[in-house]
Amino acid sequence: TGVQTCALPIFNGASQALADIWLPTVKLLAAARAAMLDARQFEIKHPQASDDSYRTEYGDKRMAALKDADARLQATDQKLSDQASPEFRAELAKHWQAYRKFSDNVIKLSSTGQEADVMDARDIAEGASKSELDDSLTQLDKLSNWAFEQGQLSSEQADQLHKRARLGMIALLVCALLLGGALALKLSHGVLGALGGEPAKAVALVHADRKSTRLNSSHVALARM
Repeated sequence: TGVQTCALPIFNGASQALADIWLPTVKLLAAARAAMLDARQFEIKHPQASDDSYRTEYGDKRMAALKDADARLQATDQKLSDQASPEFRAELAKHWQAYRKFSDNVIKLSSTGQEADVMDARDIAEGASKSELDDSLTQLDKLSNWAFEQGQLSSEQADQLHKRARLGMIALLVCALLLGGALALKLSHGVLGALGGEPAKAVALVHADRKSTRLNSSHVALARM
């Protein structure tokens, strides 16, 4: 019980970190990555669209994907607010904001419908915008791998604590059995002592008493004769 009481808070802490922080973080980052790629696809399609209706559709879908990515990244920051922040977490934020600016510029130029602006939009989309997105995804993957490794460590720690607690309980049970056996032996000796000592001695005393009784009976009989 003492082992369980000492190990329980640590065990619960490791399990809670795994369930509440690391697994959700990995899931959030995977969803953010998918949303970022969706936004990128609509950005590329925007300056390639043949008319304003398509550009409007792609622009709306891009904004929805960007909002989704931003929400996932913000939720990730909240999950990791109390954790040591690796440098690639800050790098992810920096490159993502840079990508957003270049991507916004692509859409702004493309929306004019002017050939020169559309060509500039395509150049930015395939140049600076693509580069910043690639850097963002690289940092995101690093952060995701780090969170996954932290989750593995928490899982291993919880498993080790569970094994230690189990061994401790087994040791306590063995000690309890040994102590119970020792107490039972002591009690049995006490009872036997009250009855005349060890069993062999008690039997010998009974036989000696019977033999003495028979001898006394014989002497009485002879005296009467």
